[in-house]
Order: sequence, then C-alpha cells, then structure tokens
Amino acid sequence: MAHPDRRIEPRPRPETDPAPAVFDEPEGRTAIDEPTGRLVDDSLRLVGHTVEEVRDGVVGVEVWIEWNGRTFSGAAVGPDAPAGRLRTPALAALRALHACLQVLYEGPVQPGLVLENAIQASVDGASVIVVSLTASESARPLPLTAAWADQGSPALAAILATLHATSRTVTRWLGQGRPVERADDAARDEHTDAVGAAATGQSAAVTSGGRLTLVDFAVDHGPFGSLDIGVRLAGFGGSVDGRRTGIDDEIGLLESGASATLQAIDELLRLGGWKEHHDGDLRSAGARRVRTGEQNLVVVLAEAIMNGHRVPLAGATSADRGLERACITATLQATNALVAERAAAIARAAGSGGDDSGPDWIQA
Repeated sequence: MAHPDRRIEPRPRPETDPAPAVFDEPEGRTAIDEPTGRLVDDSLRLVGHTVEEVRDGVVGVEVWIEWNGRTFSGAAVGPDAPAGRLRTPALAALRALHACLQVLYEGPVQPGLVLENAIQASVDGASVIVVSLTASESARPLPLTAAWADQGSPALAAILATLHATSRTVTRWLGQGRPVERADDAARDEHTDAVGAAATGQSAAVTSGGRLTLVDFAVDHGPFGSLDIGVRLAGFGGSVDGRRTGIDDEIGLLESGASATLQAIDELLRLGGWKEHHDGDLRSAGARRVRTGEQNLVVVLAEAIMNGHRVPLAGATSADRGLERACITATLQATNALVAERAAAIARAAGSGGDDSGPDWIQA
C-alpha cells in the first residue's frame, strides 16, 4: 500500500484549491461540480493541492481531499521532467485516496489503487491529460481510465483525472464496505447496456447513479467511403437517438460516434431541464485514438456552453472492446458531471418541492 512520501514536510491545507477558472466569472471556480471541488459523487471532493520545487530537478505535490466532512492528504515527489510532472500529482491524489480508505473502509480486505500511466494527449490541438489505473479488491483487477482537459495547469488536470477515474469505485467502496462487482461486469464500460431502463421508462440518470444508459448503437458502412452511426441512450424518463454521418476511416468513425453520442446526451439533458435552466448546449471538439506502451485508448474532447460560459469536457477509455463502443463510452464519461448534477438538481427539487436550477455556480 502506498503512503505519503515523508520527504515533503506536511503543511496546512489551503482553504480553497488554487484551480484555474473555467468560467469568466466568478474567479477561482472550477469545472468540477462546485467551487469547492466536488466531483461526480456527492461526498468526494478535491479541497486543495500544492506543487513546489523540493530541490533542483525534483518537484513535490501534496493533495487534500474531503469525504463527508473529513479531510485526507497524500504527497509524492518526482523528477521535474515531462513524465514526472504528470505522474507525481497523480500519485499524490492516489495516496490521499489511500489515506481515506485506510481509515474509513469497512470491508474485509483493504482495496488498492495502482497508477499505470499518466500522459498528455493532443486532441485537435488541445491538451488533455489521461490517467490509467488499476483498482483491486479481493485480488480482482479493475482497469480505470479518465481524462481531464488541461487549462494551463497539467498537475491539476492530472489530479482531477485521477479523482475522476476513481471516484465512482472509491465511493462504492466507502459507501458499501463490500467488494465491487466483477471486473468483467464493470471495468471498461461503466455504462452497461441496459434495455430495461428504457423499456420501463424510468430515468437512467437516477436508476444508474446519476448516469445515462447506453441502450444500443449501430454502425453502417456505406459503399462509397461513408459511414452512418446511430446511438440510443436512456435517461431522465426517456430514450433518444443520436445519428451522424462521416468518412469511413478511423478519425471519421471516432468523431462521428462522439458527435452522435453528444447529440443524444444533449437531447436527454434537455428533457431534464438543462436547456431551460442553464441555456445549455453541447459541442463536439474532437476524438482521437492514443497508443502508448501497451495501452490503446480513445480520448474525446467536448465543450459545454452554460449560461454563456464555455466548459471543456474530456473523457477517455480503453479501445480493447472496439473503437465504436470506446468513442461512445469516452463521450459519456466526459459528460458524467453534467448529467449527475442535473439528476441531483431534479432529486433535490422533488424532495423539497422547490426549484431544480442547480447550484449557484451553474447559474452564474
């Protein structure tokens, strides 16, 4: 089990994370879920981080996270080189999660999180940080991958990608205190095909823990170098189809698949009141395959327009189950936070009988 590197002298956590603003105003708010750094899950959030030069050629990173009002920290040091500048903050974030699990996990065997890789990828000229990990409990490996758009702070993007990759698994561990489902059921595609959710007319955003459900997809390769891809998603009490046509090559497949998925997500968010409350709109920015070492990944970059503010979104997943499924899954991952917040706002409104417009930062 990894532990915080003691060569970094512990220091009081910063009151707020010095994250770069993604909205024009108010200053200091991040593209997570709230200014305080909440991720997709309601109780796990990033509180702060520091990056400093420990000595010549060596950088140190410390990360603070919060779970249900309790704060945990992790630290790491590494070379001040391109690879180290990404691995070190990712390791610090993992060690903060380990510290949390050591205290609060109630299962019979302490689970583990191992960093496999942290890389920078370029999607249509934009920098995206991709982190790959392995989660394990009772010797069952669970590969996890996530991405975060780099807005001028690669270290922060690596931390957020790490937390985004692990938040659902760690939340399940902490909330249930029992082993996760089998890796072959949950590992590479968190959005398991579930026709039942659409058939019952229930909101997949609620029944699947605030996430949309992939019902079906199909790719038709035309005779003259074109392809047509259709994606059906369910959520917010309905199901919709997204469809796009593109050039029949790898880039055409990835970009058309991501665009069709975004079209369906946008329609479902509209069903959930996103357009009404936030003047929301989703735009596709690009999709690429990234090969590094033994990894074969698909990275998707998108953009959300919310009340006039532009929010970059990124997702990544393994391409081992096919490029078609990978571009859909990566796009769903990129929009998880938006979907979860809309589902949470609806749930809050249903419970209180009040407005479901969401937190103040979304309304700014």
